[in-house]
Amino acid sequence: MIRATLFFLLPALAQASALIDPDLKSLTGKATVVVSLQAIETEQTITKYERENVVSSLKNTSEHSLRLFKDELAAAKISVQDVQLLYSFWINNTAALEVSPKGLKQIAHFSSIRKIYKDRLVGFSQPSVDENSVEALATPYPYDFAETGLDKVIANRPELTGKGVIIGSVDTGIFGSHPMLKGKIVKFY
Repeated sequence: MIRATLFFLLPALAQASALIDPDLKSLTGKATVVVSLQAIETEQTITKYERENVVSSLKNTSEHSLRLFKDELAAAKISVQDVQLLYSFWINNTAALEVSPKGLKQIAHFSSIRKIYKDRLVGFSQPSVDENSVEALATPYPYDFAETGLDKVIANRPELTGKGVIIGSVDTGIFGSHPMLKGKIVKFY
């Protein structure tokens, strides 16, 4: 039986204020921000990896964190003109808010908020695409295949070419025009 323990650690609530994105320091009008909410301290044991258990745990944590934020917002009697909840995201325990400069100053001292980020568009440049990238891979291999054991797979099972297999990666940190990825990207969405 595989046992895993998930911990959601609660940073010290004695924190004087949330960390604020430097781009928000000179806010003059309303802005959309994303707040990272404090997570409750809990220990949940999962006897084996089950998607439903992980999702349930994340949703419960997010619901509790959001409830604490809403309670703090109500207790502070902040006008909806100064802070308005737009969306909440259970997957990463965050919420999007529309705030005025006054509202930003008020929520910066909430114990239910860890960080406040300016919401901004994320751009990327379209990387070069090589439709024949699978066929472009030939000996010598561009990576250390021996370290991963792929050299043995290729030697012992030459029929496993990978042709027709598409490997996807969803990662906001990929730099698609990096020289190491040149000719390796079949399609970019």
